[in-house]
Amino acid sequence: MNWNHLYCFYEAAKHKSVKKAALKMGLASSTVSEQIKKLEQNYGVQLFERKVREIVLTKKGEEVFSHAKGVFSNGMRLVDNLTPHDDGGYDVTFSIESHLESPNIATVLADYYSAYSDFGHTITKRSKNFSQTMYYLENDTVDVAISDKKLSNELYENFLVAQNYLKFYANETVAKKYDHLPFEKLVKKLPIGFLSSDEKMIVSAKQILKDQKVYLKEAFFSEHLHYLLTLAQRGEIILAAIGNESIYQELYCLGPEHDIHLPTFAIIKKQNENLLFARKLKDLLMIEADASHLNLH
Repeated sequence: MNWNHLYCFYEAAKHKSVKKAALKMGLASSTVSEQIKKLEQNYGVQLFERKVREIVLTKKGEEVFSHAKGVFSNGMRLVDNLTPHDDGGYDVTFSIESHLESPNIATVLADYYSAYSDFGHTITKRSKNFSQTMYYLENDTVDVAISDKKLSNELYENFLVAQNYLKFYANETVAKKYDHLPFEKLVKKLPIGFLSSDEKMIVSAKQILKDQKVYLKEAFFSEHLHYLLTLAQRGEIILAAIGNESIYQELYCLGPEHDIHLPTFAIIKKQNENLLFARKLKDLLMIEADASHLNLH
């Protein structure tokens, strides 16, 4: 195997263009084309269907590119460990705990996608709860985990990425029935179902509401959005969740009058804090490269 031949193919396939691949590699287009032809000739396969404006992978080309992508992605991570310069280039994966999905988080991820697009794609995975988040991090399934829990473990770094807001929702019938009541009395009329992976959100919300002289009579949590939505739509509970009007548009927002802030963090392994994907994240969050945290420990 001539790895130069394979790398030329990989870059051309990734960019869907020999010209763009040649520009990335600092080579002439004719050189890249010749290297790819040699790869095809050596193994008696056709990897591309050459069109006028672009190159299209054959079935065999798709298979080879899939394997090559894994090889060179790992190689780029190796390069990233050897240099402080932006010489790497690989896909980066975020996990997001399901109860934290919101426009605020989506905006952060979209901004990161734009900032990182020259180096690779930004991939997302859903995490059901904090236990799964930790599994993803510990096993390098993801590079960055989005969670509302702040780790004090010295092996990890936390960065504040968003301030989400907890809001309470009810169906229109419930809202109209109790529209004469102030918020602090209304929330005592029905159980409060929190969209969360554990009781931490309930404990935090209760403490903040207590300071506002609001006391919840009954509360429980569930990780399953549609279960809580169904109960709220039936008028059996008041749904407490991070505000997302696009999801809860069939419900009426009850408040509260004063915002309940829920800080959300990006968690990375300490050993990766100077890698390309982490530097770009810190740049996006306007964190200086030599700052290890925002006094979050």
